[in-house]
Amino acid sequence: MRFVTLIQSPREAKVKMADEAQIAAAVQARATQVQGLLAQRKNEEAVRAALEDPPLLSKNDAVKDENAKVVMAALVACNKGEMQRAIDSLPSPLEDNLMKYIMRFLGIASQSAAMLDWHQKLVAKAGSGCVMRAFTERKQV
Repeated sequence: MRFVTLIQSPREAKVKMADEAQIAAAVQARATQVQGLLAQRKNEEAVRAALEDPPLLSKNDAVKDENAKVVMAALVACNKGEMQRAIDSLPSPLEDNLMKYIMRFLGIASQSAAMLDWHQKLVAKAGSGCVMRAFTERKQV
């Protein structure tokens, strides 16, 4: 039996670092955009913007945590009526992203009641398949 060792070249390492930098920059841009929408009281648009293109490929937990804070800010800003309208406006891929974040946020005691409201409304629209995809997806938010 032969074992193959994969050695990463310095060039490949630089490319990966550049990718991480681009992902981090995208998260920062998203944070600015979402904060602007929240300041204008466009909460539904803020939720949609926060859920688009999550940093699934990033291996940096700090980047993922920063993006999660952006999503949390958008979700918490919505009242119950805005919650339903925001969920109704989401396409299927963003519903799945939302469910991944809801699952992540359910562990935060201070926000669990709000996250259960989001969960209930999302499952009513997207069905249990959305929950299963969130649990089985390998690339987590």
